[in-house]
Amino acid sequence: AAATYEGIKDLSLSLWYYNYHDIANVIYAQAGYAHELSKDISLVFGLQYDGSQETGDALLGKQDAQTYGISLETNFSDIGVTVLAAYNKDNGDTGAMGLSLGGGPFFTSMEDQTLDVLETSGSAWVIGAGYDFGKLGVDDLIFGVAYGSFEADDASLYQSSEIDAVLEYNYNDKISATAAYASVNFKGNRMEDYDQVRVLVNYNF
Repeated sequence: AAATYEGIKDLSLSLWYYNYHDIANVIYAQAGYAHELSKDISLVFGLQYDGSQETGDALLGKQDAQTYGISLETNFSDIGVTVLAAYNKDNGDTGAMGLSLGGGPFFTSMEDQTLDVLETSGSAWVIGAGYDFGKLGVDDLIFGVAYGSFEADDASLYQSSEIDAVLEYNYNDKISATAAYASVNFKGNRMEDYDQVRVLVNYNF
């Protein structure tokens, strides 16, 4: 079940409820606010909450997630630059739970790493920037980079960082392509670093 509200200018609110039979009850809430500082600069501010509790036979075991998030995106339309920052924190006993479908995912989710990978309480933060090449005469081409950190409250259990680079091109209304590179590095938990490359081509009928 879900409800959304957009009765106040520049403000959007949404609330989602999920019942996974014999697994968990999940509540997801999100608020977004957009504000123009000038004709060339705009801000988008976001808040989110995601909570879960096991139910029935608890087929996936105990679930106790209490996840909060905040994000801020600034668009400089005159120069084609977007910068963003996001932070998520989970205070639950079992860590963030990635079962929210229509609402979510977490503001700090990256190409590979996301908060629920910690499997315990912890936090994540992300900073990034994007550039629209339309300002250089190349329409529908966007490049973005981001850096994120994921750390359990007990850092010996899980600590990682990720660097992303993404290139997106919309050839026309039907054809688009994305190339994404992610480099994931771990600290102190005996997991091996790795790189990931994805290339996607979409055709819309």
